[in-house]
Amino acid sequence: MCGIAGAINLISEQDAFPENKLKKMGDALQHRGPDSENYFHGDGVSLVHRRLSIIDLSGGNQPIFNENKSVCVILNGEIYNYRELRMQLERQGHSFSTQTDTEVLVHLYEQHGPDFLPLLNGMFAFALYDIEQQTLLLARDRFGVKPLFYTKNQGRLLFSSELRSLLCGMDSTPAINPQALSNYLMLSFIPEPHSIYQGISRLPAGCAMHVGLGKEQVWKFADIHFGSKIKITRQEAEEETLRLFQQAVERQLVADVPVSTLLSSGLDSRAILTAMIKGGNATTAFTLGYAEKEFDETAGAVSWAKGYGVDHRILSFSETDFLDLVDARTTAYSEPFGFLCDVGFVHLAKAVRQGGFKVTLSGAGGDELFAGYPTLNAAMAMKAYRYLPRWATQILIKAGIAALPAGNGRLPLRFQLESFNSAQNRDLVRAFLLFKQVVSPAQAQRLFKSGPLESMVLPDPIEVYTQFQETTAEWHTIDALSYLDLKVFLSGNVLFSGDHEFMSAGVEQRFPFLDNDLAAFAASLPVEIRFSMFSLKRILKNALETWTQRDGIPMPKYKKMGFEIPVQTWMRKGAFAEKIDQVLLKNPFLNRVFCEALLKEERSGKNNHDRKIQNIYALGRFLTEMRMQ
Repeated sequence: MCGIAGAINLISEQDAFPENKLKKMGDALQHRGPDSENYFHGDGVSLVHRRLSIIDLSGGNQPIFNENKSVCVILNGEIYNYRELRMQLERQGHSFSTQTDTEVLVHLYEQHGPDFLPLLNGMFAFALYDIEQQTLLLARDRFGVKPLFYTKNQGRLLFSSELRSLLCGMDSTPAINPQALSNYLMLSFIPEPHSIYQGISRLPAGCAMHVGLGKEQVWKFADIHFGSKIKITRQEAEEETLRLFQQAVERQLVADVPVSTLLSSGLDSRAILTAMIKGGNATTAFTLGYAEKEFDETAGAVSWAKGYGVDHRILSFSETDFLDLVDARTTAYSEPFGFLCDVGFVHLAKAVRQGGFKVTLSGAGGDELFAGYPTLNAAMAMKAYRYLPRWATQILIKAGIAALPAGNGRLPLRFQLESFNSAQNRDLVRAFLLFKQVVSPAQAQRLFKSGPLESMVLPDPIEVYTQFQETTAEWHTIDALSYLDLKVFLSGNVLFSGDHEFMSAGVEQRFPFLDNDLAAFAASLPVEIRFSMFSLKRILKNALETWTQRDGIPMPKYKKMGFEIPVQTWMRKGAFAEKIDQVLLKNPFLNRVFCEALLKEERSGKNNHDRKIQNIYALGRFLTEMRMQ
C-alpha cells in the first residue's frame, strides 16, 4: 500500500516535468508511504512512489523493472493472486529479482501487453511505463478500492493517488465542476468519474488508460455482472458462500507484517474474524466505543471476540477526540466529503498503527453483494407505493409522519419514513437516488448567497446513475440497484473515504468481500436467493450461523446498524455546535437565513437535519479554505 504520482508529456518527450513540482506531489503523499520515497525520470515521463512496506520489506522499493529494464511500474495496493501468477510467469521463462507482488506486473506486461489486466485479483492503482514505446499504462481495480485522479495540464497528463497531490503539480487551481457539486449536495460525496474541479477526473473502477505521444485510449477491462444467473439451491448457495469467503480471507492475509481486523457488532466484521480464526490465524481486533449508548456497539463485539478468544482492543471516542481531528479531515480530501463519521475511522486507524499493525481487514462490500441495504427493500415497496394518489402521500401520510418525533441517533424512524415518502417517483431509479438524498435540488438553489456559486446552474444529479443505464437495462430491479450501489455508493463513498482515512495513518485496509471469485459468485445468485424482503443478507447470515453453531458460539441477533458516530449529539450544543455556527452562519458563500433555519429545527428537535448540516459544514469549510487561498 503506497502513494503514486507522476506526469507524462503528450506533446514532446524533450520537455521534462519540473522536479520541484514532482517533489511537491510526492511530499503530499508522505502519509501514504512513510517507509521510502523513490523517483524515476525518463524521456518525457516522471514518476514518484511513496512506499508503505507490506510484502518483501527489504527488497520492494519502486519503481520495479523487468529483466532488461525496458518496463517499470509503481503500484499502490496489493495483487492477492501474485504467487499463482508468478509461478506461471516463471514457467514461461521470466526471471524475478524480488519477492514482491508488484513485480508480476512488469512480466505480465511483457507476456501479454495491456491484455493482462483481467488476470489480476486485488486492489490496485498503478502506472506502468514502457520505456521503449514511451507509453504509460494507468489502471485501477475493478471495484475502485484504490483511488487514481488524473488531469491534462500544459500538454501533460498528470496523475496521483490523491487530489491534493495532483493539485501540487498544476499551475493553478481549476474552477468548480457544477455536476460534481450537484452530485455532492445530493449524496455528500462525489462519485466517479468526477472530482470537485473541472478537468480533474477519477479513473473509473475497472478501467485502464494508455497514453503517450499522440496516443490516448481509455477502456474498461473488468466489471461485475448480475445478468448471468446460475441454478442453485439456497443451502448450496450458503455452503459455497462459506467456501469462497474463507478463501477470500486467506488470500488477503498475505503479508510480511501482522494483520489485524476491525470488529463491530455487525455481521460482516464478525464473519471476517470467524474466518480468520477458522483458518488458524491469530489476530487482534479493534472496536470503536462511545459514551453515547445509542451509538455504541462494543457489547456485541466483546461477546464475539471473547467467544473466539482473540486479543480485543476497545478504543473510546469522545467529542474531544472528534474536535482534535475534524478540521484536518475536512481539509485533507481537497474536496468536500460530508460524512463526518470518517473522523471516527481516522481515530481508529491511528490506534491500529500505534498498536503495531500496518494492515487491517474490513467488512465493506458485504452489503452491496449480499443485499444488506434496506433501500433495496424500500425500492421494492416503492414499486406499488409510487402509484398511490399524491393527495394520499403528500397530505395524509406526510402529516402522519410529521407527527412522529424527529428522533436522535442512527436513522430514526421519522427520518426513514420521510426519505421514503419524499422519494415517491414513477422512475424507480430516480426514486432510489432520492432515498439517499441529503440536500435536495430545491434546497441547493437556496443554499448559496454570493460569489460564483449563487448563479451557478446545477445539473441534474441523476447522472450518477444514468451513466450505468445501458449496463443494467435488462437486469432485475434488485440486481440493477445493487450494481448502482457498488458503482456509486461503495466506490465513491465507502472505499474512497476508507482509503483516505486509514492511509492518513499509514495503514492498509483490505476488503475480503471484494475478492473476484466471491463477488462474481454473489452476482450470479438468483435474486430470490440473494435478496429477501424480510431478512437482510439472509444468505450470509445463515452461512455464518452454520459456522458458529459448529463452534458452540451463540450468535447475537443481527440488527442492521451501520457505522455512525454521535455527530448529531455534538452538533446541538457545546464546542462543535459553536464550530458549526462559525462555518455555516459566517460563510461568505452560504445563505445565513437558510442555514439558521436548519440549525434551529435540528436543535429544537423539530426536525432531523443531521446529514444536511454535516454536508453543508464540509462544503463550507472547503469553500473558505480551498477556494479563498
